[in-house]
Amino acid sequence: MGLPDLMGQPVLMEDDQQDDDVSAVRDALMAPRRFSRVPFEAADTGRAPNPESYLRFVEQVWFEYQASRVGRVIAALPALIANAHLLENEPRENRRGWAVSARVHHLAATTLSKIGEFDLAWIAAERACVPGERSV
Repeated sequence: MGLPDLMGQPVLMEDDQQDDDVSAVRDALMAPRRFSRVPFEAADTGRAPNPESYLRFVEQVWFEYQASRVGRVIAALPALIANAHLLENEPRENRRGWAVSARVHHLAATTLSKIGEFDLAWIAAERACVPGERSV
């Protein structure tokens, strides 16, 4: 434990390459299409990934978190969140997609809390609630 930890200022240990862009995570969580699909439906050309194969990728990023490679997780979160949003918008019965989205947002909340981004962690945790409820 170092001085920043004692003072409540966590530091990412592998931040040498500056690849942990928290502002990109903020942008993904706060994307306007998160609040209303209607104005963006015509422009939304993204295809949702297959929930089963995407879950394997999400679990690999969880492994990075468990291995204390938090910078890598932060770098992966913007794309994970964007794809989670696509999974939520699938028109068919989509319990597995909702479950994967909940898992992604749980990862985001856990990681952001670990690095002291408590406001974003709270938003990510809130974003995990609806998909989590719809997945059961």
